[in-house]
Amino acid sequence: MSEHHGDGTPGSVVWVPVDDLPVLHAELGQRRHAGLRPGIDRRAPGGPTMDVTDPFGNVLRLCQANR
Repeated sequence: MSEHHGDGTPGSVVWVPVDDLPVLHAELGQRRHAGLRPGIDRRAPGGPTMDVTDPFGNVLRLCQANR
């Protein structure tokens, strides 16, 4: 998550608010990376959520907050 030693550990999770998760999900679906096919959890407590995991086990948790 950072280029600086000690800023985070493998397996860290960062919550990122987004405005339109279905649009972002569709955009990721157009990418050529076969291993990157996250789904949307529409029942997550904070609102629709999509997790994207990097090769080091860090997670970007993208969430469209319920309004």
